[in-house]
Amino acid sequence: MKKKVTITSLFLRFFFSLLLVGSLVYKVSLSVIIETITVYPLKVVFLAVCIHLFATGVSALRWKILLPTFSYISLLKFSFVGQFYAMILPGQITGEIAKAYRASRGSGGYGGKVTASIAVDKIIGLMGVMFVTIFGLLLTDLPEKNTWIGSIILLSLIFVTIFVFISNDYIHQKTQKLLQKFEVRFLNFEKIFVFIKEVFEGFKQYSSNPKTLLVSLFLAVLFQALAVLIIIIFAIGLNIHIPIQNYFWIFGVVSLAVMLPITVAGLGVREGLFVYFLLQFNVPPEQGLILSLSVFSLQVSTACIGGFLELITFYKNRF
Repeated sequence: MKKKVTITSLFLRFFFSLLLVGSLVYKVSLSVIIETITVYPLKVVFLAVCIHLFATGVSALRWKILLPTFSYISLLKFSFVGQFYAMILPGQITGEIAKAYRASRGSGGYGGKVTASIAVDKIIGLMGVMFVTIFGLLLTDLPEKNTWIGSIILLSLIFVTIFVFISNDYIHQKTQKLLQKFEVRFLNFEKIFVFIKEVFEGFKQYSSNPKTLLVSLFLAVLFQALAVLIIIIFAIGLNIHIPIQNYFWIFGVVSLAVMLPITVAGLGVREGLFVYFLLQFNVPPEQGLILSLSVFSLQVSTACIGGFLELITFYKNRF
């Protein structure tokens, strides 16, 4: 029954993605899109791919700093694998959950620490997105930018407050004692409570090491800046000319929106927002749609690498 519900949910999200993309394609000129694609400079695509792969390496390095017991190559592999699951499952969070599961297998009892590192990495990554978004908004003259900046700062404070709260000494001790009682009372679920204790212990260790968090935050901002650079490169190839600072906040808002698990891989949501925001600068919807699909194609390419690595792992374990 549960499997049937999951398949139905996935089908509905996939259908919704196709509906959104289809409605956009219906409103644009296919002849203009085809003409634009045929003159798309290959050197732009090549440069964007190189930067994207480098950014993935930066992301794995950030994770390595949080999880030094693992080799960089292993974490880079799991980063690709996480992007594969984020592509085929609804919402980016599901990709992170799959990445945590894959990295925890065979971790030698470090499952809780691995999960804590991914959770902290995700929070820091979100902080990086918000930093880039605020940077772009501060340099624009949008009439509603103050409202947007205030909302993003409030959201950032909520994440920081939650992390500080669960890492507090008093809360940490109370949580550990409570979980120990649950271990004794519910012996059948002992492994689950031990795992949760390890996760909270991981949060506590990270909170007591601000240097690690700051370095990780720097790499998160670098990663997001590289993502914005990729969009700018694609835009130049499409002859889209808007003030550069606007790409920062457009990227940030789109990145936050595609995290919502309402479509598969954010397909449709990403395209709709790109088209809408670029229309405010008199950019034709055809160019906005191609720009969005160009960014999406990069994500598909890294997801394919992750899928290939998973396939190799599957055959190695099976045979």
